[in-house]
Amino acid sequence: MTERRQPERVDPPGPSAPLVWGRVPAAGLGLALIVAATAALAGYQVLPWAAKGYTPPPAALVDHVDCLATAGGPGLVPGASHPPQPVAGSVPEGFFPVLVVLCSGVYELETTPEGQWSVRSEDHLAGDPGPLLATLARPSDRAREGQACTADGVVGPTIWLMDARGRAMVAARPSDVCGKPKPGVGQLLATMPVAESIKHRLQLLPSATPKPAPAPMLPPATPKPAPSAPGAPVSMPPSGAVTPASVAP
Repeated sequence: MTERRQPERVDPPGPSAPLVWGRVPAAGLGLALIVAATAALAGYQVLPWAAKGYTPPPAALVDHVDCLATAGGPGLVPGASHPPQPVAGSVPEGFFPVLVVLCSGVYELETTPEGQWSVRSEDHLAGDPGPLLATLARPSDRAREGQACTADGVVGPTIWLMDARGRAMVAARPSDVCGKPKPGVGQLLATMPVAESIKHRLQLLPSATPKPAPAPMLPPATPKPAPSAPGAPVSMPPSGAVTPASVAP
């Protein structure tokens, strides 16, 4: 005799009940695969619901701070060779910064006897970098579907961190759902005093003072007859000619 077993009934978990993984019906599994495949073909990224934030990969270490390097392309000084700026990232494991260096994101002007130079500031900050490192370690927020963001941008200084061996990295700021820096890092940087400031001259700007207009071209002057030397013959008007002296007033 064949024994028939009733299918086991599993009640859906309540709000506080643990999730119990069981068998998924073939129809439900197929529907889930179809939805995932459709989302992938449509260009959507399927993210786990539990992932609320992310941390960027560890930043690459270089042998020195370079405020004249750019994020993509040649250096800022014309004719000078600078490697590209490293990609900003999180603090690598085993890297212990002792110095914070800020490279200004907006160029400044410096007036000299030669004229005005565009300069970039390199500020070495004093103080304990511990609170700043803790704020930089905060995760960034992922963008939500249909998130509305403003079109304005935020231009801030590039944050370099250097350890006791002189190795340096570019630190990434935690960002919100719109990709803009979260508050906290800028406020901490403002509390750290500047121990040393270096001005890097980039380019001598053309003078804004207008040049004087050239003098107008005048017609050549008519040469005057040279005075007669003593004893030289004097030319007389022909007989009968009327001269100013012969006309009575």
